[in-house]
Amino acid sequence: MDWDCKITVHKSLLQRTLQSRSMMAIGALFTMIILTHWTLDFLCWFTSEVVFKV
Repeated sequence: MDWDCKITVHKSLLQRTLQSRSMMAIGALFTMIILTHWTLDFLCWFTSEVVFKV
């Protein structure tokens, strides 16, 4: 196995790992944004209900 082949394999593995990591990061970010949005919506609704009912 020559060095060029080893380097190519290493690079492809690294790229695959980085891609899966970035996909995971994007997924987590997306989930966080959605959860934050839902939480803010709920808080807005909750405060308006409580404040205006009292």
